[in-house]
Amino acid sequence: MKLVNQLTILGLLSTVPFVTFAQEEKDDTNIETMKVVATIKDNNDQRIKKSSTATKMPFNIKDIPQTINSVNLEQEKTYGKNDLSVIVNKIPGVDATYDMRDEGIKIRGFSASSGDIYRDGVRASGQVRQSTANIERIEILKGLASVLYGRGSGGGIINMISKQANFDSPTTLSLRSGSWDKYGGMLDINHILHDKLAMRMTIDHQSSIRS
Repeated sequence: MKLVNQLTILGLLSTVPFVTFAQEEKDDTNIETMKVVATIKDNNDQRIKKSSTATKMPFNIKDIPQTINSVNLEQEKTYGKNDLSVIVNKIPGVDATYDMRDEGIKIRGFSASSGDIYRDGVRASGQVRQSTANIERIEILKGLASVLYGRGSGGGIINMISKQANFDSPTTLSLRSGSWDKYGGMLDINHILHDKLAMRMTIDHQSSIRS
């Protein structure tokens, strides 16, 4: 009986080193837990929901009784479009033809080049071709607008909204080329100077035998 007890004790003691070794080996394979937090920003919705062209105050476009079209230029720039006449030519009721003298834009059959083109609500010359390098969006107000903008042709107006300095937009450089020896480039600098101060500057150049 004593011999059996001794053998049992020896058997139990012989297993202790192996258990300890297995435990130590398991501790060596532990991996520290890392917590990752991600924030997803939805940039797919590029719809313009507010406009001040028709009322001189920001209103939801769906609440404005007049017909107004807004064009976000971010996607247009992706396709290499830069001239105002090229961008608005796809808008219903707007027709644009190439003219080396002016924009050649008509709204509902009335010429808009004679005084219906605006930049930030201020009348701009339609006798020269307009670059949209420093324009964020374009709003086309159709119909009579003389109450807000004075003399006009009656077809409507085109209002170009300039880019503003902000704390989100990066500095971008783009190059473009096309037929008729057309080439150009644009540098859009958006620089943060302070926590509450930023500056923006846009440089654009284009050359072609047709313009």
